[in-house]
Amino acid sequence: TIIDKGVGKIHFLSDFTDYDPESVRQAFVRLVKDEVVIRLSPGIFLFPLKTRFGVAYPSDYEIAKEIARRDSASVLPAGMTAANMVGLSEQVPMKSMFITDGAARTVNVNGRTIIFKRGVPKNFAYKSKTMPLIVAGMKAMGKDDITEDSLESVRRMLAKEAEVNYNDLWDDAALAPEWIRRILVSILSSIKK
Repeated sequence: TIIDKGVGKIHFLSDFTDYDPESVRQAFVRLVKDEVVIRLSPGIFLFPLKTRFGVAYPSDYEIAKEIARRDSASVLPAGMTAANMVGLSEQVPMKSMFITDGAARTVNVNGRTIIFKRGVPKNFAYKSKTMPLIVAGMKAMGKDDITEDSLESVRRMLAKEAEVNYNDLWDDAALAPEWIRRILVSILSSIKK
């Protein structure tokens, strides 16, 4: 049930397949009316965590991961969304971009736009969690707009992950476009195993 999953969790009408769909829809209409849940988008609801500052909404990435879970798909931040997440850009994009091996679509959630674009299998071949974000962020920024300061953020992320996944990072670097691979190899070479 909704309460069992706890506050701050996202729920979909499709999570309740053991029940009559119309009964589930009506139950959510009542829960929204009673302010137990918040409707984020058609068929997507939040059992909110309420703080003294108001409702703590999940990030676009958390919402995207939940949509991917529902659809049995994978999802990764892309474009300027990834660049912002890894510290290559301080600009927060108006629309969050993700690549998926599921259906391409645009979802409007609580006034925010989340875009899912189809990605190629290579995008999902990375072993580490950090490297696909870094590669996507660097692609979005472009070779000429990556500064030494922003690369320091990448170096810190790689150094942290290298403590447990050093060899995986080297394997992942080989999947990156050539100009990004050169930068990553230089950074990884400077990190002690």
